[in-house]
Amino acid sequence: RERVRFAPFAGEPVGWLIEQLGPEMLCFASDYPHPEGSSDPIRKFESTMEGVDPTAVEAFYAGNVERFLGDVPVTI
Repeated sequence: RERVRFAPFAGEPVGWLIEQLGPEMLCFASDYPHPEGSSDPIRKFESTMEGVDPTAVEAFYAGNVERFLGDVPVTI
Protein backbone atom coordinates (compact mmCIF):
# COMPACT_ATOMS: atom_id res chain seq x y z
CA ARG A 1 0.00 0.00 0.00
CA GLU A 2 2.97 2.35 0.40
CA ARG A 3 4.37 1.96 -3.12
CA VAL A 4 1.33 1.22 -5.26
CA ARG A 5 -1.36 3.53 -6.63
CA PHE A 6 -3.99 2.96 -9.30
CA ALA A 7 -5.06 5.36 -12.05
CA PRO A 8 -8.47 4.25 -13.35
CA PHE A 9 -9.63 4.86 -16.91
CA ALA A 10 -12.20 7.59 -17.48
CA GLY A 11 -15.63 6.11 -16.93
CA GLU A 12 -14.56 3.52 -14.38
CA PRO A 13 -16.54 3.75 -11.11
CA VAL A 14 -14.10 5.81 -9.06
CA GLY A 15 -16.55 6.32 -6.20
CA TRP A 16 -16.97 2.56 -5.83
CA LEU A 17 -13.21 2.01 -6.17
CA ILE A 18 -12.56 4.54 -3.39
CA GLU A 19 -15.02 2.64 -1.18
CA GLN A 20 -13.39 -0.72 -1.96
CA LEU A 21 -9.69 0.22 -1.95
CA GLY A 22 -9.59 3.27 0.29
CA PRO A 23 -9.16 6.91 -0.71
CA GLU A 24 -5.36 6.77 -0.60
CA MET A 25 -5.00 4.18 -3.39
CA LEU A 26 -6.28 6.06 -6.46
CA CYS A 27 -4.78 8.88 -8.55
CA PHE A 28 -6.22 10.92 -11.40
CA ALA A 29 -4.78 10.41 -14.88
CA SER A 30 -6.37 11.39 -18.18
CA ASP A 31 -4.23 9.51 -20.74
CA TYR A 32 -4.98 12.44 -23.05
CA PRO A 33 -4.75 12.63 -26.08
CA HIS A 34 -5.25 8.88 -26.50
CA PRO A 35 -8.86 7.85 -27.22
CA GLU A 36 -9.20 5.76 -24.07
CA GLY A 37 -8.46 8.91 -22.08
CA SER A 38 -11.68 10.60 -23.24
CA SER A 39 -12.07 14.23 -24.20
CA ASP A 40 -13.62 15.03 -20.80
CA PRO A 41 -12.27 12.59 -18.18
CA ILE A 42 -13.07 14.85 -15.23
CA ARG A 43 -16.78 14.88 -16.10
CA LYS A 44 -16.74 11.09 -16.38
CA PHE A 45 -14.94 10.67 -13.05
CA GLU A 46 -17.21 13.21 -11.34
CA SER A 47 -20.31 11.34 -12.51
CA THR A 48 -19.19 8.29 -10.51
CA MET A 49 -18.22 10.15 -7.31
CA GLU A 50 -21.57 11.47 -6.10
CA GLY A 51 -21.63 11.30 -2.31
CA VAL A 52 -17.87 10.69 -1.97
CA ASP A 53 -16.23 12.68 0.82
CA PRO A 54 -14.68 15.89 -0.61
CA THR A 55 -11.39 15.04 1.11
CA ALA A 56 -11.26 11.75 -0.83
CA VAL A 57 -12.04 13.59 -4.08
CA GLU A 58 -9.18 16.06 -3.45
CA ALA A 59 -6.89 13.13 -2.67
CA PHE A 60 -7.85 11.47 -5.96
CA TYR A 61 -7.20 14.56 -8.08
CA ALA A 62 -4.04 15.84 -6.38
CA GLY A 63 -3.14 14.78 -2.85
CA ASN A 64 -2.36 11.12 -3.46
CA VAL A 65 0.10 11.70 -6.28
CA GLU A 66 1.75 14.52 -4.31
CA ARG A 67 2.26 12.21 -1.33
CA PHE A 68 3.32 9.30 -3.56
CA LEU A 69 5.99 11.28 -5.42
CA GLY A 70 7.15 13.20 -2.40
CA ASP A 71 9.63 15.98 -2.92
CA VAL A 72 10.33 15.44 -6.62
CA PRO A 73 11.64 18.53 -8.42
CA VAL A 74 9.52 19.67 -11.34
CA THR A 75 11.27 20.82 -14.51
CA ILE A 76 9.63 22.21 -17.59
